[in-house]
Amino acid sequence: MLIVPLLLTRTAYANDQAYTVQTYGYSWPQQTIGVDIQNDPEWAHDLVVEGMMQWNAALDWFMRTYYPQTPSPYQLVESASGPVNVRFYAYDKSYPYEAITSPSVNGEDSFHRMSVKIMLDASRNSTDYVLQVVNHELGHVLGLMEAPATESVDVMCFCRLSTSKISTLDLYAVLMGSRDFKGTVTLPQHIPYDYYVATPVPEFQYTSIIVTAISFSLILILRLRKESLVAHHTV
Repeated sequence: MLIVPLLLTRTAYANDQAYTVQTYGYSWPQQTIGVDIQNDPEWAHDLVVEGMMQWNAALDWFMRTYYPQTPSPYQLVESASGPVNVRFYAYDKSYPYEAITSPSVNGEDSFHRMSVKIMLDASRNSTDYVLQVVNHELGHVLGLMEAPATESVDVMCFCRLSTSKISTLDLYAVLMGSRDFKGTVTLPQHIPYDYYVATPVPEFQYTSIIVTAISFSLILILRLRKESLVAHHTV
């Protein structure tokens, strides 16, 4: 399955309340975080890859916008030997969660490994909803805990909706968590509370590229054929 590059669409969501989220209080010792993703089912694997791309793009945008002199704190990449392990299981009504992330740590400051278990039920949940569950768990991988219910649109809210989004609060908290900040992170006043929607590049752009490539190939074939006929005629 081809993973389409993503564009970030900015949508404002602001009022005068304080926005907060807790961090685990641990950081990854490396900037690049490898994620070992179960390949089957393929659609679930691809949703995890898409979620990783959304977090990476959102973090890159946030740092360029508010901390342009500072590189992104983390980048998620697929790696069979990565410290993060994502596995899929059939949904079980007796199990109280749709997903769970279990971290292990080194000492007092660093994450060592993380295990992510995601329960799947294609007949019960849409792929859009599963993607939000994936993004919620990836937020845990990046060091975030649950956001309060007041941030119900936030992807880190336990009462998340199928339309939940990665927010500037989440991105700021990831940055602070990477600096070993412990406790509750409050979004500073100079950063508005916004959330972001990652949307595929419009399909017509790819159609245009394909048509252009085919046209170029036909022109090249006709030109070569013409040169061959001229050479044959000359001989």
